[in-house]
Amino acid sequence: MRKYLLAATVVLLSCQFAIAETAEDVMKKIAERTKKHKTIQYKMKQTSKLDHMGQGSTTETVGDYKYLRKDDKTFVHADMTTKMDAGMMKTSSKSKMVVDGEFMWVHTDSVTEVNGQKMPQESVMKNKIDNKLLDPASMEGMKNYELKLLPEEKVDGKDAWVIEGTPKDATMKTQQGRVVSWYDQKTGLPIKMIGYTPDGKEMSTTTFSDVKVDEKLSSELFTFEPPAGVQVMDMTKMGG
Repeated sequence: MRKYLLAATVVLLSCQFAIAETAEDVMKKIAERTKKHKTIQYKMKQTSKLDHMGQGSTTETVGDYKYLRKDDKTFVHADMTTKMDAGMMKTSSKSKMVVDGEFMWVHTDSVTEVNGQKMPQESVMKNKIDNKLLDPASMEGMKNYELKLLPEEKVDGKDAWVIEGTPKDATMKTQQGRVVSWYDQKTGLPIKMIGYTPDGKEMSTTTFSDVKVDEKLSSELFTFEPPAGVQVMDMTKMGG
């Protein structure tokens, strides 16, 4: 009898290992759930610290993002505020990004301060778009990482999948280490991301809050008219 029980246990364990999910399986689930949302809104906060040759800098960005899917296109409206402190140089900027289905527009109004001297700058950039990268359901960026599925966790009361990504490219590995991301199992949307330096120190933390899906968004959010008198850098005419 013990022999049969042992055999049955081995079979059960073999089945469990055979059906165990991989990181790639979970990423497909994340993409499928995210694609179901016609509109997505969230607030994002990212803080990062860098130390290069003894010179440290801290950067904080907060943003309000809105996405709309229509006619196989992704429309985006984002308002961002960024502050960077690198000791003798400080920069603060407000940016608006609008993707109108054809082009990406980025309007930036910034002030850089060096040794007490302030240098304001305002500009608009017009560029081509790649819907594969713009869509929140896109997994294109993950192709550059070796993925590993970590144990599930609960974050802010939400059941979350946890994915660890390690850069594949040797050059990229010298600049950043692993990235750990938490995804809401209900919506497929990110909850938190932590990036590490190559030597394992925490480099950046990104959090997502006030998430809303499938609420109506005005089409006016996804139109952009460059402010009068502001230089427009037309990147669509570069690189063919």
